[in-house]
Amino acid sequence: MPQRASAASAAPDATPPLPLLELSVQRLQGVVDHLHSTLDAAAMAGRGAPAPANAATLLDSLPAGVLLIDNSGHIAACNRAARELLGPALLGQAWDAIVRTHLAASEDASDLALRDGRRISVATRPMCEAAGQVVMLSDVSETRALERLLQRRSRLAEMGEMLARLAHQLGTPLATSALYAHELAQLDGAPERGRELARRIKTSLARLRSQVRDMQVFTSTATVAGTVTRVGDLLAAFSELARPGFTAAGACLQIDSRASDDHVRVNVSALVSVFSNLADNALQACPQDLLLRVTVDARDGWVEFVFADNGPGVPSDVARQMFETFFTTREAGTGLGLAVARSVVEAHGGRIRHDGGAPGCRIAIALPQTCPVPRSKP
Repeated sequence: MPQRASAASAAPDATPPLPLLELSVQRLQGVVDHLHSTLDAAAMAGRGAPAPANAATLLDSLPAGVLLIDNSGHIAACNRAARELLGPALLGQAWDAIVRTHLAASEDASDLALRDGRRISVATRPMCEAAGQVVMLSDVSETRALERLLQRRSRLAEMGEMLARLAHQLGTPLATSALYAHELAQLDGAPERGRELARRIKTSLARLRSQVRDMQVFTSTATVAGTVTRVGDLLAAFSELARPGFTAAGACLQIDSRASDDHVRVNVSALVSVFSNLADNALQACPQDLLLRVTVDARDGWVEFVFADNGPGVPSDVARQMFETFFTTREAGTGLGLAVARSVVEAHGGRIRHDGGAPGCRIAIALPQTCPVPRSKP
């Protein structure tokens, strides 16, 4: 696996302000716009035809790497920045071979990584008057480092608020469990009362375990350190965890997948925890005659998981805030469940949304589709 790009060496207190990040993005977009406005003049008249001298000078002056790929998939021209990124011997090489040799998937599904760990954004555009395409390679390592630092500062602020609220949330079930345990120790006979106290202790401890689990996932920095996983295996892990609770509640869980043989790069335990949280929410919202249907499909490079139940649905004012940290409508809720779900999904380069027009509650999670890891030959 390629090493991650090194983050900026500044301490957290020296985190660059948001305008600096926006300036970096705007500068990169300006390069893209400038390139698009001038490439038509530099387009080749045929395979291997040299670009005009002024166009070559322009391309060499750009900070982003530019490659002209002919209709056979070979590199017909490149600028200085592209050679600095991928090596000097590019002309005439097959672009697919260069990708396999020099570029690899990174933790962020939208970027690729060089062998030295730098993060590269790749953009392509068909050439207007000649067969082939233009490929632009932009080194976004510094931009991604700034984004990570800003996210870290935001996460630290949220953690401070979370710890203050969690101290209050954990205090109630701990005190209740201690009281029940004290009564249980004082019992002399009365087995029925003993079993009731033990059940209440178990319920309180389950609440504590759920809250601590949400806190661990929310504060984890490794949720994106995933592996290429078959969708069917991910669903099987979720089903194994969720079905006992549905059976005990007399509820029905249906899983209908048309993408079981597709693959996603995920942290399986984190995604299963997100799926289970959505299932638990459905059980609590509709304790009787619940039907939760999970449908999975793959299209346009995404695998979409849709969780739809026959419960009362979510009011529009609640739906607007349901993914915010610490927002909850339950007396005993921490407001971390759906915030954790959003954090984990976005850390995987995915998207999560609530479909307000659907009956019941319908939540969709889209994850980037990936290629399976080839098996080594014996």
